[in-house]
Amino acid sequence: MIWVIEQISISNSKVYLKEVDSGIERVISVPDALDAMMVGESLFIRSANHLWEVNPTDGFRKRVSVTQASREVIELFSMT
Repeated sequence: MIWVIEQISISNSKVYLKEVDSGIERVISVPDALDAMMVGESLFIRSANHLWEVNPTDGFRKRVSVTQASREVIELFSMT
């Protein structure tokens, strides 16, 4: 499945996604969301103190402290 970010709402801490082929829409919400990007099949959401990795298909998410997140992922956000 190929997901694209349709909208990021910082005021509501929500990321709106759409699956390209089927048109399925998802809304993922995490506290204090600041930015988001798709990397491969994973959605990464940056918040004030954490980085969230989300599987858009099933909604499974894991939270990593920004200080523990891999430098490669942090650098992706600095490039946008």
